[in-house]
Amino acid sequence: MPKISIAQAISRFTEIGLRVHQNNVRALDKGASIIQKEAKSSLGHYQDGWPELAESTKDERERQGFPADEPLERDGILKKNIKRQVDVESMSASVGVPSKMVEHSYAMKAVDIATIAKAHEHGTDRIPPRPFLGPAAHRKGDAVAKVVGQATKYAIKNHQYPRTPEDADLD
Repeated sequence: MPKISIAQAISRFTEIGLRVHQNNVRALDKGASIIQKEAKSSLGHYQDGWPELAESTKDERERQGFPADEPLERDGILKKNIKRQVDVESMSASVGVPSKMVEHSYAMKAVDIATIAKAHEHGTDRIPPRPFLGPAAHRKGDAVAKVVGQATKYAIKNHQYPRTPEDADLD
């Protein structure tokens, strides 16, 4: 086994630390992307524990030209606004619906899409909860943990975590 100096060991550990950080930033984004895709794919399909849409809601959806029985899927605005974000400083990622005023075909006025998402995720006095963000994170938790573990393993083995097209804006 080759001997290395303390300075060389410090240098090597510093390099590994930097690589772990860089790889984990990419892994956090990839993990958030996995959850984001899962949340988007759950819209329009009944999920475990979701109550059936009320008959009045189904009738209203049909009057507006939408399929009667596709919960949380009307004009695609909610799905389009499920975003992910990585905070490099805190080494955290989030998936959610940021506050943004949008023209909403159902309400026939501008509404804050984050308010709509919150109403569906947690329910209101008139809308039963149909969570889509929390369950997506729960269903994909093991996959995200695997991605982060792989990124750390790659760093320790002196490799950069494999790049994906989504990584381009993280450099």
